[in-house]
Amino acid sequence: MKKKSIILLMGILLVSAPLFGQIESLSDLDKECEAVSEQIKQYFNNRSGNKNVEIGNFGFSGLVSTLGNYWRQNLINVLAGTHGLTIYENPVTTTTFIIAGEILDLGETVRVYTRLYNKADNSLLASLSSDLGKTHFLVNLLPNNSNSRNAFIPRDTFEPDSWENPVPVNIGDLPISRTIHDEDDKDWFIIKPATGIFVALETSGSMDTYMELYDEERSLLAEDDDGGQRANARILYYLEGGKSYIALVRGFSGETGYYDFFVRETELPDHAMEPNDTMETASPIEVGRDINAYLAPNDLDWYVFSIRNPGLLQIYTSGRIDKQISLYNDSRQQLAIADDSGSDRNASISRFVESGKYYILVEGKGRNAVGLYSLRTRLRENAVLDSYEPDDTPEEANEIKIGEVQRHSFTDGDDVDWVFFTVETAGYYRITARGERSYDLDTYLLLFDEDLDRIAEDDDGGPGYSSLIRRRLTPGLYYIMVGCIDDEPDEFYLLLVERE
Repeated sequence: MKKKSIILLMGILLVSAPLFGQIESLSDLDKECEAVSEQIKQYFNNRSGNKNVEIGNFGFSGLVSTLGNYWRQNLINVLAGTHGLTIYENPVTTTTFIIAGEILDLGETVRVYTRLYNKADNSLLASLSSDLGKTHFLVNLLPNNSNSRNAFIPRDTFEPDSWENPVPVNIGDLPISRTIHDEDDKDWFIIKPATGIFVALETSGSMDTYMELYDEERSLLAEDDDGGQRANARILYYLEGGKSYIALVRGFSGETGYYDFFVRETELPDHAMEPNDTMETASPIEVGRDINAYLAPNDLDWYVFSIRNPGLLQIYTSGRIDKQISLYNDSRQQLAIADDSGSDRNASISRFVESGKYYILVEGKGRNAVGLYSLRTRLRENAVLDSYEPDDTPEEANEIKIGEVQRHSFTDGDDVDWVFFTVETAGYYRITARGERSYDLDTYLLLFDEDLDRIAEDDDGGPGYSSLIRRRLTPGLYYIMVGCIDDEPDEFYLLLVERE
């Protein structure tokens, strides 16, 4: 059963309402909320002056819930049509009053408190309580503090949504409360900024979320898992004005549960380094100290550093955006350039350098190369290089003849070596990479055609941890990339290409 009462603190008036039936549908909830709205209208009918009202949230034990979200939206819908009242869904400075509340589980009933506050001093002006009989329908609208796959999670009120029917989100609005009700559920949101703006797209709550961001042409711009607080997703991105962006939120690894989604304006992460768009305005960095930065549209990031002693200079990037790095000396001569030489569209350069001043240029590849990245620099003063270095990119690849054995080394676990060979007669060919002293060196092989399209790969296909590729090849030019799984490789390796 359910009963309702209102306490008007201005005069301490207690008004009791008649008993109602159990809550078995959204229509039943609508009637309850309408009754509360009528009490609020009566309160404002007795007041003069400013009647601007902000509608806040209705939390359940610190969690968002479908019931709280639905209750709030109902209040907005009903009160918005009241003469003399101006209702705001978001916080604004012009509001005088705030309506917000909380939801409590009292065992056989669920109590919804709806409270009216004076915004100036946060004083409580009125408090209404609605006791709702706990039914299976009502329980399904509340969080159960469990994100297990076996827990029942209700559909939220924004369903069904899709790429063609996303939920509109305004930058800076209050969070939107939603659920991932089953392991295949995906929630879609659309953001249309009027002007260019750098934003954070985030989720909050106790479930593990995964987020993807797309442009109007359905190109994936960014994705994230656990970039926010705890297990929440967070994407930082520059949105161009006048364009539409679609955000997809799902549970990580099929997880279900409750979460909030919101988009807010934030600062560029590397604002302290900008402007560094030219060699003359390059940002000073220290070798060995990692840099976290951001590539805006059509952005160039220049860095400058000095080396006191000669050694092996290693430069790496990390992050999901496609980028290219270049190394220059103080005479503006380009010493190396790398694109996709690392993993996941990242780049790496390893080169022996003398003491002096050097520059690094980081630039995006393609129209969607916008987002966060990290830049790492390391110098190994006592590194021993084989005679083939530098050979870290396809452009620096050395030739290996059919039947030739070459002796190479890895400078560290991130180093890769490139070679190329020419096939004149079609047939089966074997490519092997093994440790010089044993089979314990963990190598891997990637085979590319002349267009640098990957056609074969192997890890541990040979004896021990050595790698082996056996493939029928037609006449033409081929590239091999040799890498190492070991963090600190401690021996040379032998590379062999032979025809069977």
